[in-house]
Amino acid sequence: MPRSPEPARQALIAAAERLFAANGVDAVPVSDVAQAAGQRNNSAVQYHFGDKQGLLRAVVEKHQARIDEQRIELLERLEEPVTLRDGVEVLVQPLASLLDDAAGCRYLKIQAQIVSSHDITKGWTGRRGGRRMIALLGELTGDLNSAKDPHRNALVITLLFHGLADFARRFPRASATERKKFTEALTACIAAVIRAKP
Repeated sequence: MPRSPEPARQALIAAAERLFAANGVDAVPVSDVAQAAGQRNNSAVQYHFGDKQGLLRAVVEKHQARIDEQRIELLERLEEPVTLRDGVEVLVQPLASLLDDAAGCRYLKIQAQIVSSHDITKGWTGRRGGRRMIALLGELTGDLNSAKDPHRNALVITLLFHGLADFARRFPRASATERKKFTEALTACIAAVIRAKP
């Protein structure tokens, strides 16, 4: 019976997550990922993921489904009247909860790099949780078109991921109280960006 490729695939994802977060996605060659994952064949990344971008997508997807599930659960628990602050908390809380563990912090650092180098609004709005967030924020601001504004979304997503990644980097041993205060400040800042009239 042939061996399952899944253990090797998961080892590559774990190694890539560590290396991308520590050294930067662009700075890490796939051969280093293969070596760190204990793969003797340098083409292991190509075999399992197609290319480096495929591997990066797999690293992000490892966390994304859980984040979307938490966001949808929070959306379904909202009670009327829903405020803009409530909506922004649904956006922020699932990501801020990742500050509690090392893998989550690595994900936030990688996402901050992606935000800096890619069209960041496409991947977020294309997901079910992201689409529902945009609809909710449009309702809360009374301006659905404003909630879909790519420039405003880019500012919100940049502030969100860079803020969380920076906190994870500067305060790796932050207490739960410090994380809560930071999350509240970040939520208030994002609400102000969404509320601001151009």
